[in-house]
Amino acid sequence: MKIELPAPTRMLISASNFLKSFWWVVIIAIMALVSLFNYWRKTPAAQKLLDRLKFRLPLFGTLTRKLSIARFSRTFGTLVDGGIPILQALNIAKDTAGNFVVEAAIERVSVNVKEGERIAKPLRLSGVFPPVVIHMISVGEESGRLGPMLYRIAETYDKETRVVIKTMMTVLEPLIIVVLAGVVTLVILAMLLPMLETSALVNM
Repeated sequence: MKIELPAPTRMLISASNFLKSFWWVVIIAIMALVSLFNYWRKTPAAQKLLDRLKFRLPLFGTLTRKLSIARFSRTFGTLVDGGIPILQALNIAKDTAGNFVVEAAIERVSVNVKEGERIAKPLRLSGVFPPVVIHMISVGEESGRLGPMLYRIAETYDKETRVVIKTMMTVLEPLIIVVLAGVVTLVILAMLLPMLETSALVNM
C-alpha cells in the first residue's frame, strides 16, 4: 500500500534533494545577490533611500537618529568652541552625521544661517531634530554657550543610545530563540509525521 508523505516531509525532502544536486547554484546565487546589493547600496540614490528607511524602522530608527545627532552635536560643539565661524562649523559637522536625512536638514539650516537666521528656527522646521535638542540649542545661542550645550546634547544622546541598544538586545534575543525553536520544531515534525502515520496504519 502506497503511503503519501505529509506535506512538511515532502518539502524537507525536496529541499534536501535540491541542495544536494544544485548546491553550487545556491552559492553562486547568494554571492551574486550580495555583490549586486553591495554595488547598489554605494550609489547616492540607494544611500538616500536606505538612510530614510533606517529612520522609519522600530527601535533601529530611534538609534540611528540619536547616533547621528550625537555625532553632529559633538563635532559642531568642538568646532564652535575652537573659534570656527558658525556657518563653516555647520558645513564641516554636517558630514560627520553619517545619515543623509540629518545631513540634508543641516544643509538647509546652513542656507538659513547664511541669510542671517539663528540655528534653532530652521532646525525646528526641518522636522528631523527633537524639540528638546532644538530648545537646548536655542538656549545655547541666547546665552552664548552654544558649544557646552552641544556637548551636553551629545553626552545625553550617547547615554540614550546605550539604553536603546540594550533594549534592542533584550527584544532580539528571545525573538531569535523563538524563530530557531520554530525551525527546529518544523524539522522534527517533518521527520516524525511519516513514522506516526505508518504506525497508525499498521495498528489499523
